[in-house]
Amino acid sequence: SAIVDDCPVGFPNLAAFLDSDECFSVYRRFGFLQSRLLLDKQDKLRKLEEALDRLDKREAKADPRRPTTTDLLEKDVGPRQKLLATIEKEFTSYANVLDTAAKMMALNRPSETDFTSVKNFMANREPLDDQEATWVRKKEDLITLRVGREHAWLDSGIEKLLKWYLAAVLCLFTRAKRHEILAAAAAYCAVLVVFFGNVGPTKK
Repeated sequence: SAIVDDCPVGFPNLAAFLDSDECFSVYRRFGFLQSRLLLDKQDKLRKLEEALDRLDKREAKADPRRPTTTDLLEKDVGPRQKLLATIEKEFTSYANVLDTAAKMMALNRPSETDFTSVKNFMANREPLDDQEATWVRKKEDLITLRVGREHAWLDSGIEKLLKWYLAAVLCLFTRAKRHEILAAAAAYCAVLVVFFGNVGPTKK
């Protein structure tokens, strides 16, 4: 992958940073837009469904044989085939968005540690203009591409417990100032959380 500092400041070095470690593969899910698209496509299909129902009833009234076969003259079968082709196109589009939304819904949210790392890079390096950088503040809409994050929600709680435990121990055995102890404990715990998050079951 590209080295962050070798890339121009902006989208290039931000992309290099996000690609530098799987922990930083954090992006937006755009859940609201997914819902809007699905609702719009769903309503289009509703209208087409109603149109097909009206056509079926109209054809049945004109000739009871029409709804029972496709072996009809072009002038008789044409309207139905045209409407079904439109329905197929709209349904395929709807199904594609629905499938993509389901896959994105299955992705995990980033751990607090991973999110903080990305947020700090954005704040310290300022690779993007303010408007382009707002995505990192949409915390509730962020997902991670990192695999094995089924327990990511525990990271924050575990990190806090470890931090206060280590801080208490350091207070007993060092003369460092309180803010120095907390900073050291937080840094050490962050390393531990990332380390244990990368440890998976060994294959036999």
